[in-house]
Amino acid sequence: MQLASGHVHVYTDEEMFAQLDPRVFDMAERNLQIPDIRYMGYTPDVHVGVGTCIGTTAVWNKDGGIVSPSIVGSDIGCGMRVHLTNLHRSDVQDLRLRRKLVNRIEKYLPMEAHKRSPFSDLKMENIVQKGLRGLPNKYLPDGVSAKCSPSLTHVERARFDFDPEELNAVANNYWVKGLRQLGTLGGGNHFAEIQYLEISEENRELAEKWGMYDGQVVVMIHSGSRAWGAMVSQHYTSMAARAMTRLGLGTADPKLIFAPLDSPEGDRYVNMMASALNVAVVNRHLIAFAIREAFLDVFGSEFEMNILYDLMHNYAWDEQHGGQDWFVHRKGATRASGRSPGQPRRL
Repeated sequence: MQLASGHVHVYTDEEMFAQLDPRVFDMAERNLQIPDIRYMGYTPDVHVGVGTCIGTTAVWNKDGGIVSPSIVGSDIGCGMRVHLTNLHRSDVQDLRLRRKLVNRIEKYLPMEAHKRSPFSDLKMENIVQKGLRGLPNKYLPDGVSAKCSPSLTHVERARFDFDPEELNAVANNYWVKGLRQLGTLGGGNHFAEIQYLEISEENRELAEKWGMYDGQVVVMIHSGSRAWGAMVSQHYTSMAARAMTRLGLGTADPKLIFAPLDSPEGDRYVNMMASALNVAVVNRHLIAFAIREAFLDVFGSEFEMNILYDLMHNYAWDEQHGGQDWFVHRKGATRASGRSPGQPRRL
């Protein structure tokens, strides 16, 4: 779609396009005013957010590009995770069993913060710097060692590297709060659901290759980087806003914050964003770990719960396409990266 400031690509059909809130195009107009933007796209379910729409992909050149905390979003690294179990829906029909399972999940999985963290053997510094690779083997139940665990391969990245120098500026209370919130859902639209699959006849052969079958019980998780990501968003978005003032940058929307990648503020944000991505993927992993413990309490040692995928939808990072280096933002959007059934996700 052509707007005054450029093109926004909307991936939808005519019927859904006609139902889109007109404000999403007003927001696109302002997003396209950010200098040197190379590409902007919307998903079919795009809807208005703060600064930018949920369902946005925005791309700059890596060299001389821009990073926008507003497009990344406040819950850095928020994403979805799905685990397949070896249970059928018929195994969880009994109401008393369901209540017992819910009670056990609530024992292991708080909404907000642990009163006393069950992960006291973890060091927040390891999680922040090493992501899933900072976890001891006991938290990787799906592999005989950390090197061959699907928990590390069926995610976008097990570890996001960055310059740890910026961590010296983090106040001590955020380290403590970050650890207490590991393995918790948080509020808003975050959830952990026990679901079952309904697979149409024409898709059953393909589903079988992925280890899925009709009536299979699955676990879906939606959460992000919790207190750590909130800290990064709050402090480093403010820094980026000051950079805009210093450099004379801006758009028609004062809530749309961005900074050049080569500015001190942009560089600091990118480094701390990576730390929050590490926390986010570990947080979802530990939520799944807690739910698995609850199922084991109820169904015994024969219970299995294997990861299918973990995908983020609030982030920005380097990607290479067509032999060029890009800096890609996604807010409420995921990467479309095909793979064969059973193939580890290494992106």
